Amino acid sequence: MKNNNSNFHIISILSLSLIWVLEDVYLGSWVKNYNIFLQGIWVSFFSVLVLTTGKKLVPIPGSILLIGIITAFLKFILTGFTASNPFIAILAEAFIGELIFLIFNVNLFSSAFVGISVLCYTAFHPVIFGAQLSKCAYFFIFRRWFQSFLSNDQLSNSSLLTYFLIIHILVGIASGIIAFYFSSWLVQKFKK
Repeated sequence: MKNNNSNFHIISILSLSLIWVLEDVYLGSWVKNYNIFLQGIWVSFFSVLVLTTGKKLVPIPGSILLIGIITAFLKFILTGFTASNPFIAILAEAFIGELIFLIFNVNLFSSAFVGISVLCYTAFHPVIFGAQLSKCAYFFIFRRWFQSFLSNDQLSNSSLLTYFLIIHILVGIASGIIAFYFSSWLVQKFKK
């Protein structure tokens, strides 16, 4: 029985890594190429889904880190060893998810907390690497969309930053809740 469980864990880790990298490389690129609003939100939403599902399917310490390492390595190979920031982002998201689930176990609260943390990390990823948030493309796309949405070009950077953060927190909560219920449903399907 233990061997079957180990095989299931290995298959789950490899499958989720492959799904995550394909989503990140292909869907993330498609979203970015068409300038769809805040492409980072979609990619991060999917990351939360993979992280929560990974921990529910493979509830052992380090499982999410392993998924992140494999995903980052595959992304590095698929993108031609050119971009280190996405590689680091995947590892950081995996570390965030692993740490939160280790502290709080996998439940609705921890899944929402992972969602908030991953989405906020995504929002401020450029700042961590030395860019000014107000001058990075991610924030610029948000500013353009939000100002056209409100028909107001006079919002200050601090107001925009507040809305930017609120949207990321709300999407983080929603992604965590959706990820928790999806992964619970998936685990039930595998148990049958």
